[in-house]
Amino acid sequence: MTMAVQRTRPDLTELASYWTVLWTSANADGSGIDVDDENNMMAYLDGGGNLMLASMGYLSSRVDISAFITDYLHIDSWANDNGGFVMTGVGGDAISDGMSLMLLGGPFPPTNSDGITVSSPAEVMFTAPPGNKGLSVAEGGHKIVFMSFPFEDVKTTEADPDNQRTLVARILSWFELTSGVEDAEIHRLALGQNSPNPFNPVTKVAFTVPEGAGRVTLTVHNVSGQVVRTLVDEELPAGPALAVWDGADDSGRNLASGIYFARLAANEESAFRKMTLLK
Repeated sequence: MTMAVQRTRPDLTELASYWTVLWTSANADGSGIDVDDENNMMAYLDGGGNLMLASMGYLSSRVDISAFITDYLHIDSWANDNGGFVMTGVGGDAISDGMSLMLLGGPFPPTNSDGITVSSPAEVMFTAPPGNKGLSVAEGGHKIVFMSFPFEDVKTTEADPDNQRTLVARILSWFELTSGVEDAEIHRLALGQNSPNPFNPVTKVAFTVPEGAGRVTLTVHNVSGQVVRTLVDEELPAGPALAVWDGADDSGRNLASGIYFARLAANEESAFRKMTLLK
């Protein structure tokens, strides 16, 4: 089992090399998670990755809502810095059931925690008297845990289950837990939207390879349907993968601005994404 532990901002290539990423921002404001970070996280999730994101400043420092907030976290609204000293788990939740996380005495003031309102398929995971403080999402072949309180304040010395080690262990267990339809969903063929898009001249394409896929091809087509570049044509292990396109054809010639299509194919299945090269 491999997960990302890094102190600098990871790019999509780094994110895509891990099946799970744990990302915390301590007491940093929204500058610690910018638009490029959001785009990278969305592409990583589209490729079948799993993400734990903990940040008490991410929402409250935002000026505008974003696609990552509405379409991936499924947060409808939030209340800035409405506090909460004890995070209470939701009964029956696979991660937080029976938990009571005391944040007082930690390195950061929990008064800056934001209250969140979520919509389906997100499910509330932690609450505090001022509002909801955590959520989980399982959709589209990926899973997300988001906490709007400082993860760093969760004690390491409290008895089980009210400590940081148990919290992380339960999150990782939930990320790994697959069965039935859910298992088929996670291991299906999936092609993420390229990032950035539009791009000039380099873009990254995240995708997921299903179990037993055999030979996988990822090709770039022009609007006439002709293959202009083959990015992948080989057998790959199951899981998330990443390809990079530099805007050139198979002969190395730079292509003109316009609309192109990425096509991922394996096991007689295929998926397409529209890409815009803009010079």
